[in-house]
Amino acid sequence: SKSLRLPGLERVRNRSEVQAREEEVGRYLGRDVGGFALPSMKEAVAFVREGIDGLIHLAPFNCTPEIVAVTVLPRLASDHDVPLLTISIDEHSGEAGLVTRLEAFVDLLERRVRRGVRGVK
Repeated sequence: SKSLRLPGLERVRNRSEVQAREEEVGRYLGRDVGGFALPSMKEAVAFVREGIDGLIHLAPFNCTPEIVAVTVLPRLASDHDVPLLTISIDEHSGEAGLVTRLEAFVDLLERRVRRGVRGVK
């Protein structure tokens, strides 16, 4: 059966977990560089600490804050043994290539789940 999760509400309930996540974000991203880099990292840290099966990072092509997130997200994913797919999108991004990459990533996640490999909680 499927259940509804409200990650934001869960995070507010446990202040010590919120603080631990903030500290972990600080290890990967020393300071806010503007844009969505800090929020992207906060969400990524929250998800990997909750045991998410994989991360997909969508980044606008040549967006400086997201370029920073692109450089630190692989370390976070590796530290937590979570597959990461980074997709840089611009006005020339083709749908076929995007669909192929997403299908391959989902296949990877399904194989890991069947083998019982999950991200580190």
